Amino acid sequence: MWEIGASDIFRFWQTCQDLGYDHVTRVAQNRNVLIEEEEEQEDPTAHHLKTLARSLPAQGVMVMTVAAERGRPSGKHLVHISWSQVEILPPTDGTALRQ
Repeated sequence: MWEIGASDIFRFWQTCQDLGYDHVTRVAQNRNVLIEEEEEQEDPTAHHLKTLARSLPAQGVMVMTVAAERGRPSGKHLVHISWSQVEILPPTDGTALRQ
């Protein structure tokens, strides 16, 4: 089952996992991730979610129309779609349900 969450909260993700839900979440934080294939990385930010997502090859493309907002004009934008399975590491501030 797929759930779309509007939350970038690690505890929310843990609860989804505990309930057996897969989920897609729009993220705000450039979280630390564990990558299966550890390779020698020159870029120290390569193990951060947004950095990794931006480096993935496009699996598809689509054109999106973005509405005008806050003084920004509307427009059409080419969006590259990519994906990868990653393990998001728990926050180090102790807010995770379990470590």
